[in-house]
Amino acid sequence: MTGPRRAEPIYVGYLPTPERHQRLLRVIVPAMLVLAVVSAGLIAGAQRSPGPASWSAEAERFEGTLVLVPYPVLLPDRESDPPMYLVAAGKFGAAGLGPLGGRRVEVRGTVLRRDNALMLELPSGAGPREVPGPTRALQDAVAIPVTLRGEIVDSKCCLGAMKPGEGKTHRACATLCVRGGIPPVLVSTADDGRTLYTLLTTAENGPANTLVLPHIAEPVTLRGALTDRAGIRVLAIDSIE
Repeated sequence: MTGPRRAEPIYVGYLPTPERHQRLLRVIVPAMLVLAVVSAGLIAGAQRSPGPASWSAEAERFEGTLVLVPYPVLLPDRESDPPMYLVAAGKFGAAGLGPLGGRRVEVRGTVLRRDNALMLELPSGAGPREVPGPTRALQDAVAIPVTLRGEIVDSKCCLGAMKPGEGKTHRACATLCVRGGIPPVLVSTADDGRTLYTLLTTAENGPANTLVLPHIAEPVTLRGALTDRAGIRVLAIDSIE
């Protein structure tokens, strides 16, 4: 025959916490805090670096020759300066620039920059205006058959509008941007480790926005003809794998 069972202490919110529960909480609470901090650090460390992309806050002024094919690009007056891709505000490519194609223009906007790639976002309702001065002509370039491997992204987010501007978590945003006319770009790595940004067109050198939509944010292998004129790398796509 057993004696009477000892009553176990229980915690009631309006009564003091039993000593036994206090000893347990002194161990569990700090352990959970340490675990949360360590877990957060491990998760953050596993993320891809957003890269060195930037987006200026102040509008800047540039002059150069406006090129429209395959996408709007400003060729600066100095050949040593990199070309600047032009886009509109929001998730839209620059439109309505046809009459100024091939002419010297002045543009104002905010600069997106990543590595040596530049983009200018034109403010709403304020496009380029023609200004006097000599223009630059794109010289003919030899098209080289190549196979490139990388990721297709929308150039605006990749160059600084979003950080990071690539990867599966960014796929929905990139799809909207490319559908809205933002030039699609293949991000790949050169043999020397440099990151390369290559504009993508159809085999007929037209905009490839519709063509690449199913392949955004996926590892792809592209085959086609590569040209490089005045620093504008363009791949005319023959096939996508």
